[in-house]
Amino acid sequence: MLPVRSYLFVPGSAPALLRKAALGEADALVADLEDGVALSQKPLARSSVVEWLRQGVEQPVWVRVNQGDALDDDLDALAPVAALLAGLVVAKADASSVRRAGRLRVPLAPMIETAASIEAAPELARLPHVAMLQIGEVDLAADVSLSPSADDAELGWPRGRVVFASRAAGLPAPPAPVSTELGDMDVFRASTVRLARQGFVGRMCIHPRQVAVANESFTPSAEAVARAERLLAAFDRALLAGDAVLTDEHDRMVDEAVVRSARRTLELHAGAAARSARL
Repeated sequence: MLPVRSYLFVPGSAPALLRKAALGEADALVADLEDGVALSQKPLARSSVVEWLRQGVEQPVWVRVNQGDALDDDLDALAPVAALLAGLVVAKADASSVRRAGRLRVPLAPMIETAASIEAAPELARLPHVAMLQIGEVDLAADVSLSPSADDAELGWPRGRVVFASRAAGLPAPPAPVSTELGDMDVFRASTVRLARQGFVGRMCIHPRQVAVANESFTPSAEAVARAERLLAAFDRALLAGDAVLTDEHDRMVDEAVVRSARRTLELHAGAAARSARL
């Protein structure tokens, strides 16, 4: 599976936006049945998403499902098209809702967006069918009365909790959370770069203009790719010579841990190249 640089949320109750999103640049789409849809529009959203999926969508499609009683209605509606799904994003996840969503037998992405789910993140990461974790910071901040500053320092601990719980359970790095910043893309870019440094890969987006920035931020530069290739080649030569540690061109130590980062760089590069070739 190719690394995903951008996920775009699209309201399931807006068929025109679903069709438009499928023509856009997002690597993956998230059709929303939860907060992006008014209560009165949820039946329409379910039928619209099912019809849209049946028409065929090139990108991987996740569907964010509701919590509580509405979850079963979502699952019943989606069951006939389960084979067309990349997976389900389980909103305001707890162990019970994740297990219930598991009846569709598709990959699951529990959304960690309450204090209780932050505490339960290691358990949620190990439940059947869970393929990755996500963090929902807007709801989480409201739940615990956080008022994040410009650098989001107040969110550092829950972010780290989700990243470490993911890796400890053998899951891939989680995608970076959404940002409500829709106007200043320099601010959005800076936060995306910061989240990448904190261990996230790819970003959840709520507007198409954010997608291009996310794709750019998680596409390694030509310089980074060349550096990774040189490092891997040097490491392979060192292994053939019986050495597991070497010094790179900048006189920094290189071992297997450093090489893993280089491999991730090349994986992101390969994924971006493969998607460009499809366009």
